[in-house]
Amino acid sequence: MQNRDAKSHAALAPILLYRALLGSDAVVSHADTRAFLLGFNLPCADGLTLSKAAQAFTGGPAALVIESYSTQITGYAMLQDSLDILVKHSVLLPVRLIPTADSGPMKLADVLRGFLQRTGIPCCSDSIVSSEPIQITFVGDNDSDYICPTNTQRYCLEQGIVSWQTCFNSGTILTGYLALVPLMDQLCSSTP
Repeated sequence: MQNRDAKSHAALAPILLYRALLGSDAVVSHADTRAFLLGFNLPCADGLTLSKAAQAFTGGPAALVIESYSTQITGYAMLQDSLDILVKHSVLLPVRLIPTADSGPMKLADVLRGFLQRTGIPCCSDSIVSSEPIQITFVGDNDSDYICPTNTQRYCLEQGIVSWQTCFNSGTILTGYLALVPLMDQLCSSTP
C-alpha cells in the first residue's frame, strides 16, 4: 500500500467511499438503496413516476441529471415571477395576519415573500427552476389539502413542515405553526 501511485489511489477511492457508506453489502441489497428506490418510484396522483419522467425527458435520464445540476436558484428574482401564493378559507382570520416586531401585522403571502428575499432563499442549491408556476397554499391545520401521513401530522404541525408535491410544483403550509412563531420569539427574548 505504501508504494501506490496516484492512478491506483484514484481507482481505490470510490471503493473506499462505497465501503464507508454501505459496508460490504451489495448496492442493490443495501437497506438504504432499497429505501431510496422505493421513494424514487413513488407515483404521483396521475401514476407518473420519476423514472417515467426521466425516460420521457428530452435526451433521456442523463440529460435530466445534467439539467438538474446545471440549473440553480441563486436568488429570489428567479422565483418571484413563478410564485402563486394562495390563502385558503380554512386559515383562521387571526392567523391571516402575522404580527411583526418592526412593521406591524403582515399578510401571509408578504411574510413568505420577505422570507425568500432575505434568509430563506435556497442559495446555490441544486433545485430545478421550472418554467411552470410554483403554487404555495396556506391552509388551516385540519385542511385536507395538506398531505402528511396521519401518524406524523402532529409532528409536521409542530415543526412547520411544508408539504411539497413536486409533481405539481406546489407546496402547502399549515398556518398553526406560523401563529406560534411570534409567541415563541417573545418567550425566547424574555427568557434570561
